[in-house]
Amino acid sequence: MPEPTTRGILLAVQVVEGPCWIRIESDGRVVLQTTMRPGSVDTFKANRSLDLWLGNAGAARLTLNGKELRISREDRAIYRVRFIRNEKGVRLVSQP
Repeated sequence: MPEPTTRGILLAVQVVEGPCWIRIESDGRVVLQTTMRPGSVDTFKANRSLDLWLGNAGAARLTLNGKELRISREDRAIYRVRFIRNEKGVRLVSQP
């Protein structure tokens, strides 16, 4: 996994079971929208904000700035979250 960062947002996505649809917006720009396959690993960086959508979220494992995130492990679950960086670090601001 990538080294943690204190100057931004660093999200690693690893797909371990079944396909997982993913969309990433970094600082307001769409940087990825695809279906990742098992064994896939990708890293995304942002300076201010990072938006993540996952379909079949149970297939993915997430690491944010070096720390594992807990998300739904249910098959076919949809996961949506926004991370914002401020002077205190990175915080999760929405998770419908």
